[in-house]
Amino acid sequence: SQKKDNFIITNPTIGKQSFHQSSIMDIYRTKFTKPVVTSREEKAVALSNMREVLEDLEIHFWLDAGTLLGAYREKNFIQNDYDIDIAIFDRVILGRVDELKNALYEMGFTHWFDVIVDNELKGFQILHFNGTRIDFNFYFYNGHQHTYKVFYYDEPVIRTISGFQPVIFKGEKYDIPDNPEIYLVEEYGANWKIPIGQQH
Repeated sequence: SQKKDNFIITNPTIGKQSFHQSSIMDIYRTKFTKPVVTSREEKAVALSNMREVLEDLEIHFWLDAGTLLGAYREKNFIQNDYDIDIAIFDRVILGRVDELKNALYEMGFTHWFDVIVDNELKGFQILHFNGTRIDFNFYFYNGHQHTYKVFYYDEPVIRTISGFQPVIFKGEKYDIPDNPEIYLVEEYGANWKIPIGQQH
């Protein structure tokens, strides 16, 4: 069977493009979306602006993936990370996506691409006006206690989320999973405590 287009990119420069790569990183490698690595200071501004929008809308989110790893392990953004990752439960965001996007646009963000799997929206990426990209990853209940499906790729991965705890990151309060080390093992393996350049 023919593979579906999983990623739809829309921005003022290239218009609308559809792709069927297997992961977001494949999209990053295309000529359309070569990433710009913004500074940690620029990422902090973008994250804070995004937080303001979500809190105004009372949409709960938490730090995810590489942003969670940086906040928990390094108390900073990971050096040379391409983007910011945040997560939202599907039950919170579905039905409010347009409302959220419009509020982000009013703040000055630009839509970059949607993650579409089997014709359903699984997340999206926006671009802050300073060049920082933010991934909005939707977490879908998996039918088992505390486990959720998230679509970083065209096939879901399973993450364990049992609750949340607040942390101060870049001078502001954000939620992270209350089992961050279990989550980070699921995401990065047993050596998550060791930066990639220092692993042996």
